Amino acid sequence: MRWHKEKFDFREVARSTKDSENRHGMKSIVLRGPGKIGWIFTQPIEAASTAGKYLKNHPEGLAFLNFEV
Repeated sequence: MRWHKEKFDFREVARSTKDSENRHGMKSIVLRGPGKIGWIFTQPIEAASTAGKYLKNHPEGLAFLNFEV
């Protein structure tokens, strides 16, 4: 995330709460970049979380990509 902040002027606009992290078993941080670009970074805390299940079967990388048309 630091790379996005330093090189492309992204800024942190939201972060998961401890309650949400405990409930969903993963941490999330939202970065906003130039224009309407946004990234959501998610890290599993528990293997049974959505992010944990995804990473069990896939390498680290992009899970979802959305466009507004």
